[in-house]
Amino acid sequence: MKKTIVLILFPFFLAGCTQATGHKGPRIYQTEPRPGKIQSGIKVLVDDNSCGPGKIKQVTGGSKRLGLDRKYACISKPSQEPDKSI
Repeated sequence: MKKTIVLILFPFFLAGCTQATGHKGPRIYQTEPRPGKIQSGIKVLVDDNSCGPGKIKQVTGGSKRLGLDRKYACISKPSQEPDKSI
């Protein structure tokens, strides 16, 4: 009985967790995260003024294990404040 209740309520718990964060889109950092801090394929934005006015650096995580380097691109800056929780 308990197992059935958990299986029924678990998806609602997950939905509540994702909504509670209020996070939309990629995270914005002021400095690039250290190696190993971005999962492979995950995109983060770095607002370190290296891309010029109105642009922001987009970093896509790589994997040493898979032999994938991080990828970098300058994209148009979204209207979102930098995340200072590094």
